[in-house]
Amino acid sequence: FEQLVERLNVPRSTAHTPLFQVMLTTNTDYGIENQSQQFSLPDVSLTAESANSVVAKFDLSINIQLSEQELNMQWNYDKALFTKEHIEQIAEHLNTLLAALGSDDVTEKLKISDFSMLSPTETKHLLFELNNRAHTNQSKNCIHQAFAEQAIKNPKAIALVCAQQELTYGQLNSQANKLAHYLIQSHRVKPNDLIGLCVDRSLDMVIGILAILKAGAAYVALDPDYPQARLDYILEDTGLQTVLTQKALRHNSNITHRAMIEIDGSDYVQYASTNPKIDMPVNADERLAYIIYTSGTTGKPKGVCQTHGTLISFSAEFAEQLQLLAIEQHSPWLWGSSYAFDASLKGLVCLALGKPVVVASPQEYRQPEKLVNLIIKHKIQVFNAMPQLLSLVVDELETHQIHLISSGDSISAYILEKLLNYCRSSNKKLINAYGPTETGINSAFALINDIEVIGKPTFNTTLLVLNDHGQLLPKGVVGELYIGGDGLALGYLNAPELTKKQFIANPYYQPTDSGSSKRLYKSGDLVRYLQDGNLEFIGRVDNQVKIRGFRIELGEIESQLSALEQIQTAIVLAKDLGAGDKSLIAYVQSDKIIPDQDKFTAEVKAQLLSSLPAYMMPSSFVVLSKIPLTPNGKIDKKALPEPEIVSLQGQYIAPQTVFEAELQTLWS
Repeated sequence: FEQLVERLNVPRSTAHTPLFQVMLTTNTDYGIENQSQQFSLPDVSLTAESANSVVAKFDLSINIQLSEQELNMQWNYDKALFTKEHIEQIAEHLNTLLAALGSDDVTEKLKISDFSMLSPTETKHLLFELNNRAHTNQSKNCIHQAFAEQAIKNPKAIALVCAQQELTYGQLNSQANKLAHYLIQSHRVKPNDLIGLCVDRSLDMVIGILAILKAGAAYVALDPDYPQARLDYILEDTGLQTVLTQKALRHNSNITHRAMIEIDGSDYVQYASTNPKIDMPVNADERLAYIIYTSGTTGKPKGVCQTHGTLISFSAEFAEQLQLLAIEQHSPWLWGSSYAFDASLKGLVCLALGKPVVVASPQEYRQPEKLVNLIIKHKIQVFNAMPQLLSLVVDELETHQIHLISSGDSISAYILEKLLNYCRSSNKKLINAYGPTETGINSAFALINDIEVIGKPTFNTTLLVLNDHGQLLPKGVVGELYIGGDGLALGYLNAPELTKKQFIANPYYQPTDSGSSKRLYKSGDLVRYLQDGNLEFIGRVDNQVKIRGFRIELGEIESQLSALEQIQTAIVLAKDLGAGDKSLIAYVQSDKIIPDQDKFTAEVKAQLLSSLPAYMMPSSFVVLSKIPLTPNGKIDKKALPEPEIVSLQGQYIAPQTVFEAELQTLWS
């Protein structure tokens, strides 16, 4: 082997052995070799003994001895890469697979992929023991009903605070009830109808959500910051006839041919303030609560239809998370996320739990120093945000310490170290919460002490790691995460084929097990189980990324770019620029001569802004005469050039806040 490596003159690396890393050898002499381990010389007795250590030439080498009676395997491995327990696990899997292949049930029609290498004990552990999170004592009330109960118990307690305004539980419940009665009587809203909600983050936002739910309808999030083309698509896809909005937005909106109701108007003030009585389906899993649109691969966003069952199940889970952090009952929750993202539902859950909620205005949420002012002013004990925003907030915090909940994006090594150092110095905790919109607000969570993990399942949630053939994978092996449980959405609005593709029947469903889920959501996230039962996020199987917490299908951006007249082909990648930040880079091929690339980029951005939200806008454009291809005709992403730093900087804009000015000083 050493001579072969020398002759080939292959590039060497200290990370692995050259040429290959795993070697399998077999010996089938069937007794020809002398098996005696002891022989004699005159006056000398010699006995072979095992050496105390063995030098591993390869990462892993397996020597198989075959005879008529048995098969013996000798495993030689690099201890820097494998543990004894890991090798024993691999050997057990191989034994199980070989035993299955040698059984009488094997037919020619079966493939290797049809056989499982897991023992019944390991299968039981992966299916049931790791997912033993059933919670049967949760409330049967919907979130708006639980909130109404809190309003009866504590009508004078503060429920909502935003800017200089506040509402008690009694006042909030009364206003939401009046609006709900108005929707039912004047607009004939029926159970499971869809009502649009187009408002700024404000008291009106919460009043509108509660009123829609109390009327038995489901709200459709229409973020006023969305481009008009995106709003138009959502309006057309949902067929909305009624939209709740505000006076200031009504005159600036192009939402036409629909009933526009001003939440801050006076049309409904004379209606009853009692809780409406609505005949709804008994099963909360069949009662639509909200539709949130996420990025789609076809170039159009897709509407995720979520139920009241999701909110009921998460309410019990979130209460446990807050208890884990020892959060006081009357400590306010800071609602920062847009209602167009499911993380915002935590604010609604807090109202149902009887906690006061502070709503950050759009201006406050975009400026870390103003967020910190809110945290200090209202004595917030825990703050939930994307890891990038958490990083900026802890920079501003001085004497006031808080617990941190990171969600919406994976935590880079740089930011993770920063957040952990903050928590250690302030004796606070860091939680990482994970969950796609299709599976509820959180599907897994973990207390982070050293490495980033997405953790273990939340209440009434099933997490399975499967391979391409739908088979369970053992701990340590990377596969796709499939999610089941009470948090599963009904599917995608007006997209039955996509729903069928992403929401599949659970091949391991057990009718006799109350915790077993009939359906699974194909998340597209690559994960693996660690030995302690926590899941570790590895990456994506598709073209989806998260940038600063926003879930983005790169294919949607590529589709919009390719539709432009001046662009033939477009590729969009998410590039890591260091310091825990990623940026979208667009590589475009044009058949036109482009003398001024800055002008070309500005024109393309202006066109994209009419159809894509700002968070999906590439920060840099690289114009190529030809997109590089691999020998088999696929796009060679590795051959794409790195964007110039200057192109990432864009037009210079002077600092707008004290925080921005301090950043400029630090980096100047």
